[in-house]
This record gives sequence, structure tokens and C-alpha cells, in this order.
Amino acid sequence: MEIEDYINEKTVINDKNYNKVKDLIICLICQNIIIDPLMCMICKNTFCKKCINQWIKRSPKCPIKCKNPNYQESTKKTEILSKLKFKCNFCNNISEYNAMKNHFFSGCENFKNIKNSLEEKEKPKKDKKFQKIENKKGILESKYRIKSKK
Repeated sequence: MEIEDYINEKTVINDKNYNKVKDLIICLICQNIIIDPLMCMICKNTFCKKCINQWIKRSPKCPIKCKNPNYQESTKKTEILSKLKFKCNFCNNISEYNAMKNHFFSGCENFKNIKNSLEEKEKPKKDKKFQKIENKKGILESKYRIKSKK
């Protein structure tokens, strides 16, 4: 689960405010609400910190093609975001932008319970052994072999 699951267009509860500022707070890379906004100081476009950090690994240019970009935290965009309220999908907590980020990072108790439950279901059974088995064409395949119970 990512923070985008907590802070997105579907979890905004004050739609009127959101509709007024929507074009200002959408990341040009992921097309979602900006998380931790960073602004290119050349073109003044704003991106999620996570998105632009991933972009920089692939290209030295800004996504808008600015050469030698310098990115700084956008306090103006953070201020706009702070006026929005979001509803947690797991516990119905309603919080403004920064509080919802804290709710995500500190851990929603309902989310933790759901996540732990899903992780338990995904664990392989202890009575299975992993082995490589040669198929009919002589190609090795990885498969689970159920240990015979005595």
C-alpha cells in the first residue's frame, strides 16, 4: 500500500475546494495529487518528490525538458494542499493533507490489521517444499512439491 492510496482524488472530501485547485496540485508525471511537492525552478512546474526522484535516475532533464533543473520544495503548493481534507479508506479518519500523510506513515490500525491478514494468507504453507523439477522437454521448472504426510 502506498501513500497515493490515502491521498488521491477519490479520498478528497471537500470537492468544491478540490475542483478550484485541481489543476494546480496534480503531478505532471503520475497525474495524481502531488505528494511532497517539488518545483523545477526553471519552468515552475511541480512534481511529487517520489516521481521526480525516479525521473532524475533516468534523465538529467526536467520532464518539461529544462536543462540543468534545480528542484526545491514548493511551500505554495503545500499550502494549497493543506486546505484539502481526505478520508482514510480503512478507518474513515478525516484529516487535512499533512495529518493524512502522518496517518499513513504512523500506520492506520485498521490498515495494519488488513495488511497483516493478507500477509498471513500469502505465506506458503509449511508442509510444502520448493524444488526444481525437469519437465517433459528437459527444461527445469520451479514448483512446489507437497510433502507427503505420514
